[in-house]
Amino acid sequence: MRVNLCQIGSLVVKTKLGEDWLGDDQAKLGGRSISAEVIELLSREIPTEEELDRRRMAFESLLQLRAQQTPVTGPFQSTEEMLREDRER
Repeated sequence: MRVNLCQIGSLVVKTKLGEDWLGDDQAKLGGRSISAEVIELLSREIPTEEELDRRRMAFESLLQLRAQQTPVTGPFQSTEEMLREDRER
């Protein structure tokens, strides 16, 4: 069994080369080495810095929306007010 090290940026991946490797057939069908297949899979599945920033911004905006108080409309009490009244009884 051979071991191959692939590097993508600061990420180093150790791949096992041999007949028991599951990606071997897929790499052979594509006419590429297993290392090239691993590099393609990792580059497709590992999020980029831009993607991570986009996810952080989306998460922060969701947290801000969640923190906002919804305005009470109409003559009805809010759920919190009704619960407080029930607990006081």
